[in-house]
Amino acid sequence: MTERKSNPRKGQRTSEESRAAILQATREEMAENGWRKFSVDKVSRKAKASKQTIYRWWPAIGYMCIVAAMELVPQGSTRGRDPAERIAALLIPLEEATRHGSGHAVLRAAMIAASDDKAAGETWRLWMKANVRAPLRLILA
Repeated sequence: MTERKSNPRKGQRTSEESRAAILQATREEMAENGWRKFSVDKVSRKAKASKQTIYRWWPAIGYMCIVAAMELVPQGSTRGRDPAERIAALLIPLEEATRHGSGHAVLRAAMIAASDDKAAGETWRLWMKANVRAPLRLILA
């Protein structure tokens, strides 16, 4: 008996491909229109994904914007490194993200989303606490 592999139909995307397309379209929309004029309809069209899918994965649009922006900043390894190296590993990519392409506009829109939307703000605060505040406390202690 031969084993049958399940192949998606031609043109069908995986969940990860759809997620990546939605987050890329989110970054583009944030760069073009900012947070206050952000359009889920435009994201849906650019990503070729339904609004239903977007809202199922990200019930709060501000949260989706924060997730999209945080993907611009690669997570550095924190194992076996002292706190100063950990902070530098975060800040250098953050600085680089603002210097290339539309990263500065995406991060600015994400900060506005964090101030306007409770879920987005909490996500941003938790990320900052884990990646900046905790290492700083170790250095300053």
